[in-house]
Amino acid sequence: MTNVRDQDIQTFYDLLGILTDKHPPRLLKDASGKDPWPSRGVYFLFEDGETRSNGSPRVVRIGTHGLVERSSSTLWGRLAQHRGTISPKGGNHRGSIFRDLVGAALAARSGLSIATWGKKPGSDAEFRRAEHTHEMAVSDYIGAMRVVWVNIPDEPGPSSLRGIVERNAIALLSNWERAPEDSPSSQWLGKFSDRERVRKSGLWNNNHVTETYDGQFLKIFESVIEGKPAQPFVRKPSPAPPIYVMQCAKSKKTDGWFRDQNNRKVSFVARPELAPPEDGVRFVHPDSVDEHSVAWRKRVFDYNLTFAETGQNPLGLYPAARLYQNECYGALAASVPSGRLYILSAGWGLVRSDYLLPNYDVSFSAAPGVPPHARRRPSDEWRDFNMLDPMTTAPVIFIGGQTYFRPFANLTRNYQGMRTAYYNVAQMPMLSGIEWRRFDTSARTNWHYRLARMLASGGTPDEEGLGLEVPAPARVPISDQSLGRAKRTGKHGKYSELFNRLTSVPNGELSITLTFAEIEELIGTQLPASARTHVAVWWANGGHVQASAWIDAGFRKKAHQISSANEKSWIRFERIK
Repeated sequence: MTNVRDQDIQTFYDLLGILTDKHPPRLLKDASGKDPWPSRGVYFLFEDGETRSNGSPRVVRIGTHGLVERSSSTLWGRLAQHRGTISPKGGNHRGSIFRDLVGAALAARSGLSIATWGKKPGSDAEFRRAEHTHEMAVSDYIGAMRVVWVNIPDEPGPSSLRGIVERNAIALLSNWERAPEDSPSSQWLGKFSDRERVRKSGLWNNNHVTETYDGQFLKIFESVIEGKPAQPFVRKPSPAPPIYVMQCAKSKKTDGWFRDQNNRKVSFVARPELAPPEDGVRFVHPDSVDEHSVAWRKRVFDYNLTFAETGQNPLGLYPAARLYQNECYGALAASVPSGRLYILSAGWGLVRSDYLLPNYDVSFSAAPGVPPHARRRPSDEWRDFNMLDPMTTAPVIFIGGQTYFRPFANLTRNYQGMRTAYYNVAQMPMLSGIEWRRFDTSARTNWHYRLARMLASGGTPDEEGLGLEVPAPARVPISDQSLGRAKRTGKHGKYSELFNRLTSVPNGELSITLTFAEIEELIGTQLPASARTHVAVWWANGGHVQASAWIDAGFRKKAHQISSANEKSWIRFERIK
């Protein structure tokens, strides 16, 4: 029976066929900067001997370039980095993860040991001389691949169409933990890769292979192939209540441990080889296997299945939100249904608050108080649980410190709803796709506990992060005009009049532009300084009370102009179609 992914893969290759009719594949070794490359685009690589189940060529790598804002990289520049130089033949795998992957696999297949490969050079010239012969072999291998590209002349940035096409195409073709489609040949070099993601995905890609694709990207792909305008996904914000994700904590209950066959307490840590010996304790990694070659992570999964069927919990494991000692976890669990509360565990991943977890000692923090065996390095590849439905569109709010920002961003990178995270450091984190909101508090350590208690009590941080958005008198009027008291009741608080103004816009008008002066007159008080200094965050379409005023009215913030004068500063709202 044909499933949706089968159909989408066929659609992808049908579109790729249209592309190859326009730009016939060419060998990378024969390409040069003199060819008519577009400045920006997405490339697709084919490899001799790698075919689909129907005998047609199989894509083995997908990539793009320069997704960081203000990047000046070009499509050919990136391909040239991967291919390496022709005369003299060579290359630099430290500037190309693709070369790094291929080189490591070539060495493994040949039984070579290149100690410096993939390591940061102590002496660049010395390293390069020792690796030169192998770099030439990598250039030969990649140079024999054929490349097809699509022109997507968009600006670098988190909403880049190139990024959308790249990551969704990779996720679509990846066989990671899916029924295999168009499997690699038995001779494919990638099977010798030291990266599990390459081996299991069937692609020379390390990023995005574990993600879930969105079939809408195929419409974008078709548009750019035909040279038509295309727009990123525009998702109507969900009216569903928010989902909260809370980071884990070091201080846990003292019981709730797994046991091995010798009844030793199993302590899950990041690096068991560094753990000091302890009587009656066995240190293991969550992704290692037990004495029966069963993965410990699978044992946790099976334990929860049995608990769901029988209600039996012989080891006395705690639900994820009850494992930690700080009272804010219990308060959140008591106030938020389990389906709307998740724990980001450094040891296990993103799990529902009611999921039973064995005790563990793992942290993303490298603070002095965290022992070396407990420190999880960002570069380590773990098979984390990820129980957040990627197709849900409810807003997600993250509660945690800065060492957990990147893990949260990575585990939710394919989430379809709006993501909001609060921060308490001097500079706003630079992780794309997340609405960042500053939360100022006198607590400098574990400040997120205060935020959790606030949310558990039904409060919401206000637009400056200084307190709760609760009914209260309006601030001092901004002028001598009789502006009256700002309405602070109802869902939209003091922004109720902004909501009312937008709902009064005639249906035939698709947009409305309001000056800061007009908005301040509506709400009866001044806009906070952050509405000017952090425009992208404060006026973001979701994650805070003011956004709900225009979103619930059927609008989204489209454009802005900021000037020193309120009358010359404006925000343009457009209808959500």
